[in-house]
Amino acid sequence: MTGVRATMCMLPGRYPESLKTVNSLEGQVDRLYLYLNDFWHIPIEIKKDWIEIIHMGKNLGDASRFYLLRNTGDVDYDIISCDDDLIYPPTYVQDFLKYKEAHPGCLLTHHGNVAYNTSEGFRYKAAVRVRNENKSIVRLATPGSGASFIPKELFNKMEFNSKVSYNQSDIHLACNCHVNNFPIIGLPHPSWYVEYFHPKDGYTIWETVTSKPDWMSKVYEIYQSYGIKTS
Repeated sequence: MTGVRATMCMLPGRYPESLKTVNSLEGQVDRLYLYLNDFWHIPIEIKKDWIEIIHMGKNLGDASRFYLLRNTGDVDYDIISCDDDLIYPPTYVQDFLKYKEAHPGCLLTHHGNVAYNTSEGFRYKAAVRVRNENKSIVRLATPGSGASFIPKELFNKMEFNSKVSYNQSDIHLACNCHVNNFPIIGLPHPSWYVEYFHPKDGYTIWETVTSKPDWMSKVYEIYQSYGIKTS
């Protein structure tokens, strides 16, 4: 028992390859909470005692792995948030727990951005990438929701609003960290630490979210919905 549980959405367009993600977490977390967006039956391969299906059916977006779990009440365990196109190393959870001791009260992540100001408002710059080597601790503005460790002290303070429909869970995590004064820490890792498999066409985050012309305006809307200034 590690005292850590995982939360993850799954999409049909990433299945069955996403079973590799599920299998990489087995034995590392005490429980895996799954949100089967656009699934209409539970695949037999994930009918396991350590897996709990929280939602199946209509696609509620990537933030459903947070707000649906948060709606169940306070938790007494830490959480790792996962993506269904990544394969995690066998020391993933233990590595997070070691860094938690060195950085208590922080959201820890292997992916994220720093922010800088412009005349039109802030912009993001890539700082830590889960598939690239990172040699140092980096203070970040946003975490990657597919490779993050959320301490229960933060999770139990998190709140979400109607902007979850924008399918930008990274930004909701960042806003919750900001309003609750939890630093976001990017962690060191080698380039081979987490493995990625390319989803089918139409199912990458680039195609569904970040390539859209209104992506940054929606980022601003989410920040402002939490009472955070964007300029």
